[in-house]
Amino acid sequence: MKIPLVAWGYIPEPPLSHSVLTVINEYKNCLDKIGHQVDILNEKDVNKAIEYINNNYDSVHLHAYGFVSEFNRNLKQKYCFTCHDGYLFKTDKWNEEFREAYQHYFNAPGIIALSHLTKKFFLKSGYSGYISVQVNGIDTQKINFQSQGNNKAICLGWIQPRKQQKLLAKIIDRNIEIDFVGPLDDPDFVEGTTTKHLGVWSLEQVYSCLTNYSCLVLISEGEVAPLVVLEAMAAGLCIVVSESASANLHQKEFIRFCQIIF
Repeated sequence: MKIPLVAWGYIPEPPLSHSVLTVINEYKNCLDKIGHQVDILNEKDVNKAIEYINNNYDSVHLHAYGFVSEFNRNLKQKYCFTCHDGYLFKTDKWNEEFREAYQHYFNAPGIIALSHLTKKFFLKSGYSGYISVQVNGIDTQKINFQSQGNNKAICLGWIQPRKQQKLLAKIIDRNIEIDFVGPLDDPDFVEGTTTKHLGVWSLEQVYSCLTNYSCLVLISEGEVAPLVVLEAMAAGLCIVVSESASANLHQKEFIRFCQIIF
């Protein structure tokens, strides 16, 4: 089967990586291994992407939320769409671009959801087409596993308001050593005594260095299915995550807190 995996034309400059592009590349690797012919299309012009795809492929998997409207109108093949937008479940935080794109999702012939929560959200919102769940995964063989961590925490990912690293750095400083790794895109983020920004790692550095730590922290207020959590678990780290970052994790309550009044 010939399959294009369609991104949105974003090409990060080294050493930057992007979790969605990492997922797409792993899809290609897995599908290639079982005999399919897979291409990654990363074209900014949706019409060029459609022109290239039409009549050349058997199945199409779209990962660019802004392309859905044009795909519905002009793509000759049926396709499946996966939404990666971090604020998918937070309708009050949708920007105008995403709000406009979202209304066309219900005409998409198929949706591949990244979690059962995502599937439930679309069905509850009125989607009636084909929908299935494909949970993100990583190649655990790429992790450079160490048997012991350094008793430090790490917050890995783009430093931006949605991920709330500035709040984490303020709360944790002088209590726990935590390193922040990722592009700095929040002017309000401030380093402290024990909260340090180490810059940007390549994907190879993530696989090599992540296992040196003892814990990963992600308190983002908006996520769909964060890949970094899976990477941390594969590296043997404990994880501390917000509810928004807990997609596909077992959430049965097993720790009960009690309030002690003096």
